[in-house]
Amino acid sequence: MQLTLEQIIEVLGEPEKQSSDEYFWQCPMCKDSGRDNLKFNSAKGVLWCFADDSHAPMILKKTKGN
Repeated sequence: MQLTLEQIIEVLGEPEKQSSDEYFWQCPMCKDSGRDNLKFNSAKGVLWCFADDSHAPMILKKTKGN
């Protein structure tokens, strides 16, 4: 089952910004000042924290179905 935007919003709330299929948040684990280092690509179903590779898997554990 592919990760959906709805599942991510349920955990993180509404995104800070959007560009095409990519949605951006402030990572709740590293609290970057730019508020955009956590990215979700809805076309690929991929969540990624650019500050720390270990953050996205920890956040994904909080989504439904994981």
